[in-house]
Amino acid sequence: MNKIKVVLNDKNIKYPNDYKKWINDDIFKSIVSKLEIDIIDFINVFNKYKLKLEKIIINKDRKGKILYIKGHPIKHYMRYGYNHYTTRIDNKEYTFIYIGEDFGAPIPKKELIKLINNIYINNKSLNFDDNMKYNLNLLKNGYEPKKDFTNDIYYCRYEEIEYSIINNIKLFNYLESEVEVSYKTFKIPKKRGGYRTIESPNKSLKDAQRLIVELILKSIEISSYSTAFIEGSTIKDNAKKHVNKKYVLNMDLKDFFNNIGKERVYNIFKSQNIPHREALKYTRICTYNGGIPQGASSSPYISNIVCINLDKRISSICNMIDADYTRYADDITISSNNKNIKRYIKSIENIIIEEGFEINYDKVRLLSNNTRQIVTGLVVNEKVGANKEYIKNIRQEIYYCKKYGVKEHLKYSNIDISEEEYINQLRGKIGFIKGINWKKGRKLFEMMEGL
Repeated sequence: MNKIKVVLNDKNIKYPNDYKKWINDDIFKSIVSKLEIDIIDFINVFNKYKLKLEKIIINKDRKGKILYIKGHPIKHYMRYGYNHYTTRIDNKEYTFIYIGEDFGAPIPKKELIKLINNIYINNKSLNFDDNMKYNLNLLKNGYEPKKDFTNDIYYCRYEEIEYSIINNIKLFNYLESEVEVSYKTFKIPKKRGGYRTIESPNKSLKDAQRLIVELILKSIEISSYSTAFIEGSTIKDNAKKHVNKKYVLNMDLKDFFNNIGKERVYNIFKSQNIPHREALKYTRICTYNGGIPQGASSSPYISNIVCINLDKRISSICNMIDADYTRYADDITISSNNKNIKRYIKSIENIIIEEGFEINYDKVRLLSNNTRQIVTGLVVNEKVGANKEYIKNIRQEIYYCKKYGVKEHLKYSNIDISEEEYINQLRGKIGFIKGINWKKGRKLFEMMEGL
């Protein structure tokens, strides 16, 4: 690994005192002194994202102090009067640019528009005040701002970036050989019965996956028909779209996460103009045992992106028969008052198979309004309600626990978890019920008192 040598070019530094202040910044000191990072690796970390190298900004102290990184010769900046610091490796020159209110010239308007469109507008963690939002929208749409805010861009407030530039480099150099041994596997009960296998990554791998989510996956627009893994969206919201319909069709995608293989994950990164080598690395970080793991923060985002075309094709059929369509992870629901929905079941099954998924035929059901219609575990005949059988089973579990004790109940039911885990899971199930029906949930919690 090459050690970075930072060269100060006195002729080109406009404010040497400010340079001294900046050179003591923790981020810069870490880059230069502690880790001895290969500058080419440093640049490659950011160079191939949707947000390209010249548009990456890190605000360290929320006071306008911005590190603006570019891999161009110094002359590129001299026209604008930017302060700059150079590094040389193997006779190749790389440049760090520092921009702030009193540090060189303002960003030219074209550069500012690029900056806004590619960093600030797409960054959901930003916390602009109303005046800043107003001016940004004017500028974005080609109008002049109401006031000169050339330097305001440096003072906009936003949540501190969770992952420092140093951690980014560590994470994206995560050794591929470590991925396979970085998971622990355990089972948790499903809300509607049965158990789900969770493959939980260790902290380092989890951080890498979160970083990929923040820098790449979050910026990809998903289908409006997908209702799972979206902030503020619940199972109840999904079920509401199918209330009071004559027919409800339920379908389940078998081994949903496991069927999203490495090739599909790789294609997501390639679609974002990420080079082959980096795309392979990110794919490796986000997959396990040939699929995407349940327990990885990247998996929900990947699953929704992979299903964009599936959602588009199924929804086009639904539009033809005036049917409503939603997909909550692996649960597909189609509802309509049109009896012709039956004729299209085979076509929908074919689409699912063509899109690379398997159907759990045991869970394919067409329910009329003469029967209890269930959508993602909730009754939707007249309004969204909790499933009576689900509530009954919880009551039964509480009864047995109180009568025989939790330990004996677990032993008799062949449930291989600790008493504490079981009680917590039971509370989670009741919390789910309470979110649908507050009164019934409260009564179940009252029943649990003393356990």
